Amino acid sequence: PIVSVPPDVLVTCRRALLDPEFSGVAEKLIDDGEGVLQLYLIFCRARQRQGIQLPLDLTFLLDTAPESYTCLITWPAHVIAALGQPHVAQVVADKHAELHALEARAKAAGWPGDLPLAHEDLVWAKAFTDSRAFSVEVPVQAELHGRGLPERVLCVVPVADMMNHTMEAQCTIPAFNRERNCFELVTQAAIPKGAEVYLNYGTLQTWEFLCYYGFCPENNICDTLTFDITPEDPSKLVELAASGLPTEHSLRRGGPGDGLPPRLLPALQICVEGQGIDSISVLSSVVQSLLPEGLDPCVMAQTWWHQDLGRLVRQFRDSQCTLVARSLDRLSKHASEPEAKRRKTSAS
Repeated sequence: PIVSVPPDVLVTCRRALLDPEFSGVAEKLIDDGEGVLQLYLIFCRARQRQGIQLPLDLTFLLDTAPESYTCLITWPAHVIAALGQPHVAQVVADKHAELHALEARAKAAGWPGDLPLAHEDLVWAKAFTDSRAFSVEVPVQAELHGRGLPERVLCVVPVADMMNHTMEAQCTIPAFNRERNCFELVTQAAIPKGAEVYLNYGTLQTWEFLCYYGFCPENNICDTLTFDITPEDPSKLVELAASGLPTEHSLRRGGPGDGLPPRLLPALQICVEGQGIDSISVLSSVVQSLLPEGLDPCVMAQTWWHQDLGRLVRQFRDSQCTLVARSLDRLSKHASEPEAKRRKTSAS
């Protein structure tokens, strides 16, 4: 193992339950384990700022954690709108609503009156857990048996929380080793001396990397366009259902040799049947409509947020334009195929 951490050093909602100074709040909110962890991080940071000495592992964790993040939860709403993806803006808005609800619940549960608890504190804690915590199955401590706590728990792990991402990571998925009774990160490849050790954060789309981790990976093959082709004619909707064909479909960025999803064209052909419209042309129009709305680079360069967030906005918009362009190119190649071959592909 390259990282091995005993269970009593993991920072979790369970640790909050066992902290006599915070257990009263944690007990009342334990149905929301992630929320309790976020509140506990805020509590510990506030205590540290008051000059109260914390356990060494918590001190190290807070001393090495960033004070600011670039996760989308920290962005102003109008900057998120500049990404050109309304569904992403809605995801972030929902997160803020959840934090407002958590703030109200914490104060009702007896949050210490001498400690601040503002929305900005909750945003910091949410960004902390989104970008640095692990979801792992860890046996419940003996002191907490009988409370019905699930084994899977969100935990912040000192040192491991600082590891960066690459799809070619040298480490396996983080896990708790029950035989050794510790959280472990195990290498699965030889690592040269002095090289950085990476984790793979998962097969996420670019908007998810930006939302939860605050960066945009290059050439992300996991990017996906999702769209709906529900027909206006109810009889065609019935025909789609009878044929076992969905109305929602996706095009992945994937590799250059990837084809179209096998059920997409048969569904489209049902939708446009009798209208004298080519299904590929219809699909191309749908995909084209998914491009981010135009944003004048000169105007963006004059915004107050451009220096800090402009690069990320451009990277994200470029990734989405590339995704659309590749999808259109795939559709164009399919449209150029002989009709007989297209029908054979659809039938298969």
